[in-house]
Amino acid sequence: MNLFILYKLKQTLFAMKKKTIFALFSVFFCILFISALDIDEEEDQLSASYLSKRYALTELQNLIDKTTDFYHAIETKDLDNIQSLFGQLRIQYKKVEFYLESYESEYIKYLNGEPTSWISFDTGNLEAINPHGLQYIEELIYADSVDYKQLKFETGFFYSELMKYKSITEVNPTSDASIFLGIKYSLIRIEALSLPAYDCQITKQISPEINSSLDAISSVLHLYKSTNKDKDVTNDIEMALKTIQSAQKYLEPQKGKFLGFEEVDKLMFIKKYLQPLNSHIVDIFEKLKVEQPILMRIFKFITQINGKSKNIYNPDFLNILAKGEKGYYEIEKYEKLDPKVVALGEKLFFDNRLSHDNIFSCQSCHEPKLAFTDGLKTAKTNQVGVFQTRNSPTIVYSAYDERFFYDLRSYSVEDQSRQVVHNPKEFNTTYTEIVSKLIQDSTLVQEFTEVFPKDWKKPIKESTIRKALGQYVRSLATFNSEFDAYMRGEIKDIAPEVKRGFNLFMGKANCGTCHFAPIYSGLLPPLYGETESDVVGLLEKYDTIHPTLSLDSGRYNTQKNPVYIGSIKTTTVRNIALTAPYMSNGGFPDLESVMDFYNRGGGAGMGLHVPNQTLDSQPLNLTKDEISDIIAFMKSLTDRQFLKMQ
Repeated sequence: MNLFILYKLKQTLFAMKKKTIFALFSVFFCILFISALDIDEEEDQLSASYLSKRYALTELQNLIDKTTDFYHAIETKDLDNIQSLFGQLRIQYKKVEFYLESYESEYIKYLNGEPTSWISFDTGNLEAINPHGLQYIEELIYADSVDYKQLKFETGFFYSELMKYKSITEVNPTSDASIFLGIKYSLIRIEALSLPAYDCQITKQISPEINSSLDAISSVLHLYKSTNKDKDVTNDIEMALKTIQSAQKYLEPQKGKFLGFEEVDKLMFIKKYLQPLNSHIVDIFEKLKVEQPILMRIFKFITQINGKSKNIYNPDFLNILAKGEKGYYEIEKYEKLDPKVVALGEKLFFDNRLSHDNIFSCQSCHEPKLAFTDGLKTAKTNQVGVFQTRNSPTIVYSAYDERFFYDLRSYSVEDQSRQVVHNPKEFNTTYTEIVSKLIQDSTLVQEFTEVFPKDWKKPIKESTIRKALGQYVRSLATFNSEFDAYMRGEIKDIAPEVKRGFNLFMGKANCGTCHFAPIYSGLLPPLYGETESDVVGLLEKYDTIHPTLSLDSGRYNTQKNPVYIGSIKTTTVRNIALTAPYMSNGGFPDLESVMDFYNRGGGAGMGLHVPNQTLDSQPLNLTKDEISDIIAFMKSLTDRQFLKMQ
C-alpha cells in the first residue's frame, strides 16, 4: 500500500509543473481512497480478489503484447492487417477494462475516451487536451488517408499508458469491494455504451467486444466460486455463469460468427441477459458480505451510482444528492431528500418575491404541465416583449448533471439558481433583497425555522433558500415513465413501435452514443460524473433549403477554446413530448424536424462549414417509419405525473 502511495506521489510531483491544483487533489484523493479501503498491506494471495487481480494483470500483459504487434504492423502499412489486428486489440482491451476502471476510472479517457479534444473544468487551463486511446486510433485507421506517423505515435502513447497502469496494478491493493465495483461498471458500460457502439462507432463490432467483457466477468466469477464454500453463494454464481453463457450464445450463434451491430436486439439483450446478470452480481457480493462500510465509501467518493441497485432504471440507481452544493467528496450530502425541505422549495419556486419587481418566479420559465419548460421559442425576460437568445430547458432530471445551462457555465443546481437571481434579465436582484422581503412574512419565517432548526437565529438566508430550491428540483426526477416501468418489470409489455424505436435509438440512429441511458442525456456512464456537450452544426431555424448556421458560440462562452465553438450541452430527451419547440435556440417546431436534421448529418451534413462538428456528418438513412418508431420510444419516456396534467 505504501508503494502505491509513493508511486502516485511521484506521478503527482511530475504533473505539478503544469497542473498544480489538480495534481495536489489527485494525490490527496489517492491517499484518501487507500485509507478508505482499510486493508492490510500484505494481500491474501489465496483470496478471490487477489486472484482476480492476477487474472487482470495477465490479460493486461496480453493487451500490451498485442499492442506491440499492432505497432510493428503499422510499419508495414498493410492496412487490411492493421485493421484486423486493431479489432483484436479492442477485444483484448475489454478483458481488462473492468479492472482498470475500478480504480482509475477518471483516466480511462486516455485509453478509450472520445476521439475529440477536451478541456478540464478543474484545472482552469484553457489549453485543449488532444484525444488519445482506442477510439482515436480507430478514426486514424479508417480515415480516407491514413497518417501512419500519427498512428504510430498514438499507439506508442497507448502502450506507455498501459505500462503505467501495469505498474500501478502490481502494487495496488485490491478487495472484494473494488472487484464488485469493476464488475458493476462493466455491466453498466455494456448496457449504456457498448450496445450503442459508443466506443467503436466505425467498426461497430459490439458483439465480440461485449462477449469479451462477459468473458472477463465469467473468469472472475469462476475464481470466486473456486474459493468459496457457501452453497448459497456458489448457487448464485452458477446462475450468473449460466446467464453469461446464454448471452454469449446469443451474440455468437455459430462459432466464430458474431451478430452484426443492427442484428442485435438490444432491448431483448438487456431484459433477458443484462438485468438478470446484474441482479445475480448484487446478490453474490451481498452474500459474500463484502465490506459494506468500505463499499459504501467507495461508491460515495468515486461515483454517484448505487452499487446495490439491480437495475439502472430504478429510482435509487443514481444518488440524487451526489452533486449537492456541499461538494462532491463530502459524505454529509448523502442524506435523503427531506420532504419538508422539498415542500418549502416548491413554495419558493412559485414565489414572485424572489425577483426584484415581484413579477417573475421560477415558474415563469418552467411550467410543470410542460415538464418544466415554457413552450416558447426562447425564454422570456423581466421586460415585456423581450426574450432571451436560448430556449428554456427542462429542469427535470437536471439534478444529476455535472454542469448547468447550455454552455455548462454553472456547477450545481444551487449555483444555477444563484445566477438566475443575479441576472439583470431575469430576477435582477440579490439574496440580500430577497431575504429582506421574505423575513417580513412571519408564516414563512416559521416554516424556515421548522425546516432548518440549526439556523433558528437566521432561518431565511441565501444558503437555506438555495438548498430548498435545490431539493425541490431534485425531487422532480422520478423515473416514472411507461418505459421505466417496463424496464423494471412493473408492466409486462410495451408497444412494438416503442421496442423498435429503442433499438433504433441505440442502433442505426446513433442517438444512444450522445444521449446515454438511463437519463438519456450527455451524462456519461458508467460513473455518471461528467456532462458532455456536442457540436451538431445547429441551424438558426429548421430550414433544409436555405440552412443557416446558428451564431450561438455555446460552451466557448465558458471555455474559450476553438474546439468548443458551437458546443451545446447534450440535454435529456426524457419528457421530450412536452417540451417543444426544440434545440437550444427553439428553432425546431416538432420532433419530426429534429429527427430530419440528425438524419441529414447535422449542419455539416447539410453542406454548412462546421470544422469542429462532433456529430457524424454522414446521413443516417432513416426511413419515415423508423423515425416514427424513434419518436414513439422518446414519447414513452414521458413521466406519468406530467401526462396527468395534460
